[in-house]
Amino acid sequence: LLSEAGPLIEAAHAEREKAAEVLAAKVAAEQKLRSDNYTAATGAVSTVEGLLGKSHGLTEKLRGLRASLIGSQNTAAPPAKPGA
Repeated sequence: LLSEAGPLIEAAHAEREKAAEVLAAKVAAEQKLRSDNYTAATGAVSTVEGLLGKSHGLTEKLRGLRASLIGSQNTAAPPAKPGA
């Protein structure tokens, strides 16, 4: 029974490492998507600010929408890569 434990433990460890790598890649993709969309929203807000002014209602509404792009993200660091 104990002779079978080693390979099972190694397999479980390999699966965990693979899952951690997949999760890290997904976190990075989510962060890039948020960043790209925030950058695009910032350009739109700047354009509207230039046309209507910083205190216009539409400008303020757009700033709120832009803030919502990053408001719900988890601030925890992504998992460390295995072996790092």
